[in-house]
Amino acid sequence: MFKNWFEETPTTGENREIVRARDWAALLVLLTIPVLNIVLLVVWALTGKEDRYPASQVNFARAVLLYLAAIAFAVAVTWLLLRWLIGLGGN
Repeated sequence: MFKNWFEETPTTGENREIVRARDWAALLVLLTIPVLNIVLLVVWALTGKEDRYPASQVNFARAVLLYLAAIAFAVAVTWLLLRWLIGLGGN
C-alpha cells in the first residue's frame, strides 16, 4: 500500500537534487532578512521551471508565498471590517 509513496518517480524538467540540512538552515536564515525574504521567495518561485533550483526549494517558496498572501488577505479583511464597525458606531 505505501510502497508507491516511497518510490522515486523521475519527472522531466525538475531538478530532483537533494537539499541538505545546512542548505535549509541557510535558506531559513536568509528568509529572516526583511526585504530580501520576499525577493528571494519570488525569485525561487518564478524561476523553478529553469531547473536552476531544487524542486523542493521551489515548492517551499511557492507554499510560503501562498501562505503570506492568505495572511495578507485575512489582515486586509479584518482591517476593513473593524474600520467599518468603528465608523458605523461613531455616527
